[in-house]
This record gives sequence, C-alpha cells and structure tokens, in this order.
Amino acid sequence: MPPRREAGGAGSGAADTLALALAAQQSGRWQEAENHYRSLMRRWPREVAGYINLALLLRQHRRFPEAISLLKRGHSFCGGDARLWRVTGLVLHEAGQAAEALAAYGKALSLDSSQASLWNDYGDTLLSLGRMPEAEEAFRRAIALNGRFAPAWNNLGEVLRRGQRVAEALTCYGQAVAFQPEEGLYHSHRGVALTELGQFDAALQCHDRALERLPESPRVHNNRGFTLWKAQHLQEAEAAFRTALAQDPSFEEALSNLAQLLLDRQRPAEAVFWLEKALLRNPHRVEVQNGLGLARQEQGDLVAACEAFETAMRLDVRHAGAATNLGNCLGERDRWEESLACYREAVTRQPDFVQGWVNLGKGLHDAGCFEEALSAYDRAIALEPDNAKARLNRAFTLLLQGRYPEGWRDWEYRWGDEQFRPFRKYQEIPLWQGQALSGRRLLLHAEQGLGDTLQMVRFLPQLACFGGEVVLECQPPLREILQGIPGCASVFVARESPPECAFQLPLMSLPAVLGVTPETIPAAEGYLGKRPEGATWPRPRRIGLCWQGNPGHRNDRRRSIPFVVLQPLFQLADCEWVSLQAGPAAAEADRHSWAAGLQRPSLEHFRQTRSVLGELDLLISVDTSVAHLAGAMAVPVWTLLTWVPDWRWGLGSEETPWYRSMRLIRQPQRGNWPLLIDTVVRRLEIRAAEGADP
Repeated sequence: MPPRREAGGAGSGAADTLALALAAQQSGRWQEAENHYRSLMRRWPREVAGYINLALLLRQHRRFPEAISLLKRGHSFCGGDARLWRVTGLVLHEAGQAAEALAAYGKALSLDSSQASLWNDYGDTLLSLGRMPEAEEAFRRAIALNGRFAPAWNNLGEVLRRGQRVAEALTCYGQAVAFQPEEGLYHSHRGVALTELGQFDAALQCHDRALERLPESPRVHNNRGFTLWKAQHLQEAEAAFRTALAQDPSFEEALSNLAQLLLDRQRPAEAVFWLEKALLRNPHRVEVQNGLGLARQEQGDLVAACEAFETAMRLDVRHAGAATNLGNCLGERDRWEESLACYREAVTRQPDFVQGWVNLGKGLHDAGCFEEALSAYDRAIALEPDNAKARLNRAFTLLLQGRYPEGWRDWEYRWGDEQFRPFRKYQEIPLWQGQALSGRRLLLHAEQGLGDTLQMVRFLPQLACFGGEVVLECQPPLREILQGIPGCASVFVARESPPECAFQLPLMSLPAVLGVTPETIPAAEGYLGKRPEGATWPRPRRIGLCWQGNPGHRNDRRRSIPFVVLQPLFQLADCEWVSLQAGPAAAEADRHSWAAGLQRPSLEHFRQTRSVLGELDLLISVDTSVAHLAGAMAVPVWTLLTWVPDWRWGLGSEETPWYRSMRLIRQPQRGNWPLLIDTVVRRLEIRAAEGADP
C-alpha cells in the first residue's frame, strides 16, 4: 500500500508537513520522514494520513510493535476510517497476528465494502488461517467488484489448488497472468499447478517466463525446483533449491524442499546440516523443525526426531503434519498408545487432513481396533476417494477380517501407492478380467514377495476351465521349484521375454478375479511336493527354524524374532535343530554357545530348501517364504505371528484355509516374542509326551 499523499481538512500547515514527510521518505531519509510524521500527528492528531504513512514506514523497517501502538492511538482519534483499519490489518498480518488482522479487516469492510483490494487482503488473511471456504468467498467478492484484479485471481487459484481443485486453479492463474502479465509470480504459480497436473514441460516454460521477469526471486527458483523434482530431474531440482537459498537463506519452503529432496536421495546428514543451519537463524520455524524431525528419523535417531516434532507442535498448535510425524516416530519406538494419541491429535488439529486419517487408521489397525480403523479409513476416502494409501490399508483390514469381496475391491488401488508401482508392468497387454480365454494365452506375473507367489500359484489349476493357456513369470529364485506346476504351460523370469499373450494379470489380482472367499480357497495340499507322513514323532525330533524374513519388508522389524529369544527351544531334550534361515541373519547363531548344535545345511537355492524341508518333522518359522513353501509341501509348520498379523492369516484361529499342515501361533501380547516362544516350548513338550503328530 503506497503512502497517502493528501491531508484532510486540517489546513495548509498539515498539508505542508505531510509533503515534507513524503519528500524525505521518497529520498530515503527515513528518520527525517518519521520526525515529520510525528510532528504532523502531535499538531493535528485527527490527521489520518500521518498514522497511515508512519505505520507503513515502521512496517517497512519491521518495527511492528511501534506500528501497532501507533495505530491503536490513531483509532482513538480516527476510529471510523476504513483506510486506517485496513493498514492495521496489514501490519498485524505481517507481524504474525493473523487473527487480530482478520478482525481489523472485518472492521474496515464494515465501513467500506466496495474495494476489491480490501476483500483480497481479507481473503489473504483467511487463507493464512486455513479458513479456505471463507477465503474463497472473499476472493470471489473481490473479483465481482473488479474482474480484472489480478491479485484476487491469483489468490483464488491458491485456494483452489490447495483444495485439490487444480484444474480450476489453473484457470484462475491464467486470468491473473492475462490481466497482469508483467508479474512473474503469477507465471510461476501457474507452473506449480501444471506440475500438479503432471504437465512438466509446460510448467517449466511458465517458470522460465517468471525468471525473465524475476531472475533473483527465491520463490520462483523454489517453484521451478519443485517442478524439476516432480519430473525426476533431481540434480537440477537440487540446484534450483540451492539458488533460492543463496538469494534468501531464511526461505523456509526452499529449505524444507531441499532437505526433503536430500532425504529422498538418501542423504540425511546433508539435510540435517541445512535444517540446523536454518534453525540457528530462527529456531521458531515450524516447517524447518518438522523437516529436521524427518531427517533425524531417517538417520535412526528417533529420540532427536521426536524432540523436533514436539517442538514443531508447540510452535504451531494447528500443525497436523508434525503431530502425525511424531505418531510415526513414537510407533517406531514401540510407544503405541502415545503414537495413537498423536494421530488423534493430528486429525483434531486438521479434520480434513487425509494422511492424518490414514495414519490413525493404521495405528488403530495395529492396535487391533479394526472397526475404528475402518471408520478412520472411511473418513480419509470421503475426503479423497481415490487415495491409494487409504484404500490399500482399508483392504488389509477387510481381508484380515475375512471380508474378502470388499477387500479385493480396495486391493486393486495398490497401483497408486509408490511401494507397489515398481511391480506394475505389461500394461500394453489387455488386463484379464475373468472372461473365457477360448484358446488364447494368459500371462500371470509375480509381484511383491516370494511367499506371495508360492501362496498364489495354487490357483493355476483352476484356470483350466477358462479354456486357454497360462504362462507364469516368477522371481528368479522360484523358477526351478515352479517348473512343471499343474495348470501352467511354462515358467520364465523377468529378464526373459514372455511369449505373445492375449491377456495379462498380476498374480496377486488372481483371487479378486476368481472371487475367492475364505470358504472357497482350494485345499491344495502338497502342490509343490509332499513329505512322507508318519504316525508319530520320531526321537530325536528334527525341527527346522527360521527367525527372520525379508529385511526389506515394510514390517520386518516386527514380524522377525531376535535369535536370542529362541534360547528356550535349545534347552528341550530329543530335538535336532536345523536352520532354514538364509541371508546375514543365519550367522546370528554363531554368537551363542547354546546354539552350537544348530545344523546349517547349504541353502543357496530354493531346491535345496525344499529338500531340507522334506526331511523335517516340523518347521517353526516366522511369516516368510519358507513357511509358505512348507505349507505348499504339506510339511507341518508352526507359523509365529505378530499381535496383528498379515492379512492372509486372519484373526483368532490356529488353523488357516491357505495351508492345512500349518498352525498359527500368535503373540499373546503386542510385541512379546518371549511369551510366544514359551508357548511353543510348552506345546513341543506336550506333543512329545503324547507322541502326537505336530
């Protein structure tokens, strides 16, 4: 807002003093200008121009407390002047007092509601408070008063973009550019909207136009970096963020973006460096504290991460992201009740926070509160119907409850989740949806883990009724043991070219297409080989052990067992223990003298694993591919499950329709593996005493 140039009706003396003040201000003689304004107000206290201009001058030099005090004095003399209330709103907003600014703008509007720029300022304050519907209405009122007012079009675009109405936002940014093409930020904002629509080339053109007008704008460089980041030009994105920070080292958004980019590039130490550097300048910056928490969490320093998230939450009581991040971090520390409380706090702070509802649902699921979890996912999906994470997590809960038809529907949303995208392929081939094959070839391709593949190939014989030929792409370690499986014409691996096929289907989508329910799972015993059956247990009993699954699995930390917890098993008499553990975890036994008798056969190939399994009386295993292979061979297997297991194992029962030879032994308390192993020891003792089959 420019200084006022006219005095009121106070006479030529006031006008002359105002002119002297303006001349000094325009020449950069700030102290002289301030002295003239103060003289004006002493002699003519009802001269509103003095309060307005001096307040703007103090604001320019960030002397907000003095400006606010001055404006309060002005209102005692000129309380009915809309312009003075508007400047009060402007100063209060920039001083970080948004709620007070909103009240001031409201007073100004009650005195004069005919100014588009005033409605725009009012809307901008509402936007900063997160009151999106009211902000949208304010910007639309501004546009109704002046349809060519570019700032209101730009700000309306911001509201719509943040509300996920990106196509509408793009139109608004276009209007802002059309009415004020010299304003570089409007071009850059249009580029951000195009980025969110996936139109990266057009977005970069917008940022280039913005840089022609504002070559030293940190915001434009930051926005350009955002587009490059989303377009996977990571090195160029990093350079753009660094340019933005070179121009403004305190630019919070660029700092957060650079730190997150460095985290994505597995460089958390550098992210911490930048974030801590920013906090030295200002420790009260919420997004920087939140980013520091994420970086510390990535480094594995969970205590420091929690401290950073807690600081962010204290700094901004409306910051839902920090609350949900703290919940994630506390969950990693097994502080589950506190974690849940944080998730609840996040959605209380921001009821339309989709990821907050998703995280709350996951926390409730992990606590065994399944109906509450479903309600949380429903809230997320109501806010964002195509949110892949919400749909996928809801599928896990429904499937775990045995509600397969509902679960399979949500399961197909997994392709929108980043962890599943790498498994999506062969999209150029039509997706099979259960129609007759009529002599044509169907390609089934594996996705996810080895255990998933071993579990799902049981359905291949059922496909014969569709009248075609089935070929299977599997993971390389499984090829040898899947060759010749019933219902499959040939097996190949990903590095080989498949034969020409009429249809394709991801293997984990097969149950959905076939309409599988818990009652219709085929009892396919021994479909990957079968161990000879014995009536009683021999002595000594030959028992296999597998205590760790795939370390890359998202839940491996909870579903794997520290080897030391297995010590009570080695105190049992008449047992020969055989390791079925592969990978680095197999060497854990070497560190314990009580496990010296553990046999360690060579397990370089699944063929060898299958051979060893065929010689066992029992396998005791965590939830991993070895347990699936044992079940597929009809080898007796006790599968040790976490408090809330993977979806396929259901709830409560020791039996599973997936494998008749398998028994499920569940944690009696969340995270308590020692208590579960005590249960295993007692069962082994009872079975041995009775001479019963495992």
